[in-house]
Amino acid sequence: MGKYLNAHHLINNMRNEARAAGGGGGAPPAPRPPPPPPPAPPAAAAAAAQGPRVVVAGPTDVGKSSLCRMLLNWAVRAGHQPTYVDLDCGQGTVTAPGCLAATPVETPIDVEEGYPTQVRAREATLTPHPH
Repeated sequence: MGKYLNAHHLINNMRNEARAAGGGGGAPPAPRPPPPPPPAPPAAAAAAAQGPRVVVAGPTDVGKSSLCRMLLNWAVRAGHQPTYVDLDCGQGTVTAPGCLAATPVETPIDVEEGYPTQVRAREATLTPHPH
């Protein structure tokens, strides 16, 4: 659990740096600021303002989904709105199994109920859409 909290604090610090880089608050300037760093390429500057991206990977049944839920919950409680991208086609935590999904997380995720948009295989039905 300590490692998970350390990961959360590192990610949270990166989010706060990105928020500050985007013009959101910050400390007043020092009397003699150091020389500015060379300008970053536009793509790098835009990525820095958006915050970190975290990839959780590993073998089956090691707690990847649990870690993601904890990190998402801590981020939401810290006032951030992370986006969860589910690339595991076999699990279906956010959508039906066999699909990829991305969803913004606005509220903490219930440990027992799962993601608010979670679709369970037995509840998922395919219905034709009239054109």
